[in-house]
Amino acid sequence: MFSALAFDEDRIRDKVNLFVAFAPVTNIAKTSNEFMKSMAENVDTIQWWIELLQVKEYFGGDWSMIPRTICAFAREACEATLDLVLKSRNFELKEPYLISDYDRLLVNPVSYKQLIHFGQIINMDRFQLYDYFNEGSGRNKALYGLRGVPAIPISEIQ
Repeated sequence: MFSALAFDEDRIRDKVNLFVAFAPVTNIAKTSNEFMKSMAENVDTIQWWIELLQVKEYFGGDWSMIPRTICAFAREACEATLDLVLKSRNFELKEPYLISDYDRLLVNPVSYKQLIHFGQIINMDRFQLYDYFNEGSGRNKALYGLRGVPAIPISEIQ
């Protein structure tokens, strides 16, 4: 992702002398991570809800409120998500209903936009820029000059 960011952001490109990738980083479509697979399959719906709820970070400061709010209105989705998260662990939680509080203590926050972008790349099987489709009509056109989302020109990254 740094390569793509540096391609568009001169202020970042000028600060880094060398970027070395030890493996191909342009295709994450074949992920084995259950969380990312599920995110990719439902990326449009998740992006819509994230925009509606104005959520900015996964495991951020307001994280414990978000699952409780969603679970109050969508019990089935909440239980399915909890099941998915618990299956992706290599240990068992004694009190699964405390998962959001527990995880918030163990991990650092991550931008939802980053997770959505990974989900879009996996879902489309294409190394592309962020798709603003669900964030308001015309946003892709305003930012990229296109209705669709352009691929990141890998051959032009140096």
